[in-house]
Amino acid sequence: MYSIFEEWPKPEWEERMDINLFTKKRFWELRISETEYLPLLLKNKSGEIISFWCFAKHNNEWKTPYKAPYFEPYISNNVDLVSILSQVFEYLKRKSNQKISFTLPPTYYGFIFQSLTGIEGTIKNVEIANYLPVSADKSFTEIIQQKRKKRKLLSLLGNNDYSIKEAEKNEWEKLYNQLLHWRQLKNHKNLITTEWMAKAKAEFPHHYRCLTLSNSEEIIGQAYFLHVKSTVLYIYALITNPNFDNASPALLLWNALYELSRREGIEFIDMGTSMKTDLRINRSLLRNKTALGGQMAKKYTLTC
Repeated sequence: MYSIFEEWPKPEWEERMDINLFTKKRFWELRISETEYLPLLLKNKSGEIISFWCFAKHNNEWKTPYKAPYFEPYISNNVDLVSILSQVFEYLKRKSNQKISFTLPPTYYGFIFQSLTGIEGTIKNVEIANYLPVSADKSFTEIIQQKRKKRKLLSLLGNNDYSIKEAEKNEWEKLYNQLLHWRQLKNHKNLITTEWMAKAKAEFPHHYRCLTLSNSEEIIGQAYFLHVKSTVLYIYALITNPNFDNASPALLLWNALYELSRREGIEFIDMGTSMKTDLRINRSLLRNKTALGGQMAKKYTLTC
């Protein structure tokens, strides 16, 4: 058994341990006006941090994450996840006896069924996600799985009318409003407001980033991505002006993200989930990500 403290680890510890952006105190504090949350730091007898979790108390439920794709807990090497979960959940139940819900990243897939047995939990839902491995030795054109997309990208790369640049901080809100407009035209659900994205950019200027794609006349595409760990990029949104979709310019944004990742030592790109709002699989989106070289994984939400 470990000692549990209702406190956050120090910022310098977060940086040293390469803690995921969605787990950091400053990220959770962006939502401080919306919900209560409880950080839980587990230490051994020597005072060493063994594990860290954070849960929101929302709608009569302990849940993590809160308005984020997933929560990635810190767990020290050679520590049993099930025993950690059992102690954390027992602590939460003593605080307030209500349902507990948690979504871990797909990299925790191997722990899921072992955890269910250990904590008497159930699977609430399963989402399909895709990851794009980044190779220092291969270009994006070499890893694309579908030949037609590869030929199209090579053709687009030979067209000097297109250009890509990283957006400046002072362009952020204007560009994001354009993205929201395009999403509306495509009947996509807008989950995050311009105001919140501006606040996140101000708090994490080097983590929240955007690439813009232009032709000779105007911006026709954008890719919003988050540097969630030193070796991981998370794609929040990649979209093009619907008037130009037939030319497949999104391929240029994927290519730019991949090449940026190679330069910056990124090991894989989290392409996000391929799900509809009713939690059915978006098979068209899934096929597209797979054709680009994305590897499929499952993201579980568990309850107990």
